[in-house]
Amino acid sequence: MALGRERKKVARLHLIDNVLGLEEAEKFFETIPQDKRDDSDLYTTILSFYTRSAKTLEKAELIFHKMRKLGYLSKPCPFNHMMSLYNQIGKRDMVHQILSQMEKNNAKSDNRTLNIILGLLAESHSSTLDWRMSCEMAKTYLKQGLVVEAIKMLRRAEESVVDPDSKKYDCKQVVRERCQNHNYDGICLLRERAAKRR
Repeated sequence: MALGRERKKVARLHLIDNVLGLEEAEKFFETIPQDKRDDSDLYTTILSFYTRSAKTLEKAELIFHKMRKLGYLSKPCPFNHMMSLYNQIGKRDMVHQILSQMEKNNAKSDNRTLNIILGLLAESHSSTLDWRMSCEMAKTYLKQGLVVEAIKMLRRAEESVVDPDSKKYDCKQVVRERCQNHNYDGICLLRERAAKRR
């Protein structure tokens, strides 16, 4: 029964935003008592509104922080919204931080996460960012069970000119994650790559 009420609130929030605009949607959100905002979808919805523009960056960050405090960051959607906003305003270092938070929260990446990372790779002019994004992409592919694509990303990362110690560390991270998933296809190849960097 409560789930139905929460969905109605989310639907109403969307409707108000579409018809009357963000300011009215904010007013509606604020009328919902704190103890009745017990659904991550409600916060994700208002976050999605705030991440459409750089003008509402502070509000987006506040909602994201509130979601973290409430334990509502277990799905990829809020992370994707924040990564899109940071990418849009040119704060690519923040995208990497959000990816790290996503990993710490064990929020599984989805196709939108992959698309955001691919977009960053395509736009990247920095070898350091390219290396980090390549590693993140490899990790994401591994989580999706796409070993061949993960290995391709690791190869791309190897071609980057960066500090060899960071390569060794990041490669070990990818191998460790692969082992934790109990799927050992491709592990030998990944281990060989890590060993070559020692």
